[in-house]
Formats: sequence, C-alpha cells, structure tokens
Amino acid sequence: MLFQMDRLEPNMERGKLNKEYKNIACRIVEEIKSYPGVEGICLSGSVSRGFTDRYSDIDLLIYFNHTGYRKLVEKRLDFPIARLGSKYKGIVIDVQWLDLSEEMKRQWTDIEKWDRSYCLILFERKKIIRKLFASKLHHLKKKRNLRLFNLLSEIKHNLELSQTMIKNKCLVVSQLIMNKILYDILNSTFILNNEYTPIEKWQLHLVYSLPWIPSCFKKDKVFNSLNLKMNIQQSFARYYLLKKSYKECQEKTQLLTFME
Repeated sequence: MLFQMDRLEPNMERGKLNKEYKNIACRIVEEIKSYPGVEGICLSGSVSRGFTDRYSDIDLLIYFNHTGYRKLVEKRLDFPIARLGSKYKGIVIDVQWLDLSEEMKRQWTDIEKWDRSYCLILFERKKIIRKLFASKLHHLKKKRNLRLFNLLSEIKHNLELSQTMIKNKCLVVSQLIMNKILYDILNSTFILNNEYTPIEKWQLHLVYSLPWIPSCFKKDKVFNSLNLKMNIQQSFARYYLLKKSYKECQEKTQLLTFME
C-alpha cells in the first residue's frame, strides 16, 4: 500500500477477511502493474473502508494512459483481468478500466468523490493518482451552502406535509414522508461536517463517527423511531424528533454561515 487519505472510521466490526483480501489485491497488482499503459491501481469498495466478509468483492480501479486505454477497449491489448466478473482464487474481482486523461477532465459525482476518498493507492507512477485525487477531492463552500439550503427547504416543506397527513390520519403516507425527511437530515449532517455523502447502505455506519450530529441521533432515538407502531400518538412522537433534528441542522448551518 502506498497511500490512503485520513478518513472516517465506519461504526461497525471489521471483517476478519480484510487483511487477507488486501494481500490478495496487492498480489494482483504485482502481476498487472507492468502491463503497457498502466499508470496507477487503487483498491476501492468495502475492503478499502476496512470491512470484508465472505460476500465481499475486491474492487480495483485501474488507470491507463490514453494510448493504453484505447488499445484495451479496441481489444488490441491483451489484459489478464476483464472489466466485470473476473475471479482470483474464487474471489470476485470487480474491475474498472479508466482513462487517466479523461478522469482528469470530467466532473466526479458526489458518490464517486466519497468512494475515491477511501481508496488505497496500491501502485502509481510519479504520484499521478495522488495528484488526480487532490484535484478532485476538495470541498466548495458555495456548493455546500447551496445544497444545505435546498435540503433544509425540502425538509421544512415535508415536515409541514407529514404533520398534515398525521392530522388527517393518513399514517402510511406520513411515515413515507418522514422516511424522506430522515434521509435528507442524514445528508445534511454529512454536509455540515464537510463530508461527502455516502451511499445509503453506509450512512448509518459512518454518521456516528462525525464530529457533530443532531442530539436526537444520540442513543438512536431517531432511528429507533422507525420501529414505532403506526398510530397517531407515536407518529407525532416521530415527527417531533425529526423536527428537532431539522432545527438543530438549521442552527448549525446559520452558525457556519456566520463564521465564514
């Protein structure tokens, strides 16, 4: 392993297979790094985040120079690992072939930024992958504030809507709306901590590692409310927990804006 950024630790037990999978990834890298056009190789996915079980794949990002990449896609270069469905000693290897020059140009999605921020750089020439990540993995305050404004506006609207649905005894609809509110509050919490928003299945594993979270997240109050019975009293109890979390996110946003 050459390099990995300092990242949030997931709030979950590390799989016992993690070290073994990393060692396998390193052995694969030794076999393919000398192929024509290879500029860098990264380990991504759950293994790079420290969690591995028997269902895990080994996710590899293989960066090629433009000439090598064109030869690959035009099938003029024989490469030992296919893009999808390869196996190494019975373990699925999920591979992405990437044109380094195109990666330098294009805009990464928020999910890609989150995933790449956990990557283990296993091989690179002249620190080229570190330079790529440094150019892409930064936070724009202007964009952060705009995203927060949009999310908090959406939460406010849905809080009013969910309250109306509870009063009208449309409890199934109110719960669906409150699920959306919870998702948006989670997203807001990551943004307020200057963090990329993870994919859904990783959000609860990472939210408790953040420096700041709404008080109702502590002791799982908000998340335990998912198990409440669907009656008016408990629907209102969930609504008020979400409303309190929204207000705390709003206050935190105002504080950050003032400090800037």
